[in-house]
Amino acid sequence: MARLVADDGPRGDAAEFWRSAEWCPDGTSFLAASERRRLSLFALPASLYSEPASVEELTPHTTRSFPAALLSYAWYPYASATRPDTFCYATSVRDEPIRLNDAPSTKIRASYPLVDHRERYCAAQSLAFSPDGTMLYAGLESSVAVIDIARPGDEPLDYLDLAPDSGTFKGPSGLVSALAFSPHNPELLAVGTLGPIHRSLAQAGIYDLTTSKLCLTLPPRLAKAQRSQAHQYGGTGITSLSFSVLDPNLLVSTARQCDLVLLWDIRNPSHPIDEGTTTRVLSRNGKTNQRLGLDVSKREPRMMLGDADGHVSVHEVTTQEAVYGFEASREAIGSAHFHPYLPLALITTGERHFSDSLCSDDDSESENESEAEAKLASSLQIWKL
Repeated sequence: MARLVADDGPRGDAAEFWRSAEWCPDGTSFLAASERRRLSLFALPASLYSEPASVEELTPHTTRSFPAALLSYAWYPYASATRPDTFCYATSVRDEPIRLNDAPSTKIRASYPLVDHRERYCAAQSLAFSPDGTMLYAGLESSVAVIDIARPGDEPLDYLDLAPDSGTFKGPSGLVSALAFSPHNPELLAVGTLGPIHRSLAQAGIYDLTTSKLCLTLPPRLAKAQRSQAHQYGGTGITSLSFSVLDPNLLVSTARQCDLVLLWDIRNPSHPIDEGTTTRVLSRNGKTNQRLGLDVSKREPRMMLGDADGHVSVHEVTTQEAVYGFEASREAIGSAHFHPYLPLALITTGERHFSDSLCSDDDSESENESEAEAKLASSLQIWKL
């Protein structure tokens, strides 16, 4: 039975809305992003390495504020609190270069400008380090910038164009919202976009980085008569992609405004695994534009899902059957992640609740309405699994 072992306690700042959180690869700490343009570093409480007697209160070690919206962040893949040279993460902030940040001090280690033809900074909607940690991949509009982190200040080494050289094999288009490297083949990169399915038949593709070529698309290419079938996979854009460490052929995807969690065998991507059976294609309440939690464990063949109702469930990867679940909140689960080596889960919950006055049609109150704030309900939690 899962139980709550740590949270952010009584919250005096009602406007602090936790969007997501990510464990450091060494498991000793985690980053949590809030809507108030903040990124906070938390240390894992010492009591959680054993059996805590009570619910611990999470207090940030450091907090960095940004001048504009924080769009994405990613830990360096070998980050460790015991090795200061590796203890860093990348951030993408609107109207700023991509930065490599020192975790304990929040100081900027390096900057990587992405500039368009009008000399404006391009903001990456998603970030992912290469498995060896030498390159940083940044998701843009229908392309991915390839950045050598050893060359700060320089232009990207290359751009991965999601569009094909010819019109016969159409890849995904739109803002690149999700990036995932295969843990079994570091030259395979899965790319997901926010392009709605009626604009681009593919919302995700897998690319071979040795050739920069598109290997396959998800959903697959369909004949014109079959294109209506694609909408069952659709939603309004990919929000998460995750490969399985234990199964080299499994890729899991989720989308906005979509209840389905799809498991793809990349050897045969014509449809999700065991399509049409309720125990194989997973379902959750996903009718929201928010990202919802998804994680595939690196220690065991299990995956964790969060839904729009505050429910977290853990499933076997091989059978997709639910092992157990728990109610973390009454709000949407923005992120849910297994700890790298302990039986712990890192959870963020939250969504906006608009008062009736914000929906009023009275023109005389329009000025006050524009200044009114929606009520926020959010929490940062650690659960013992």
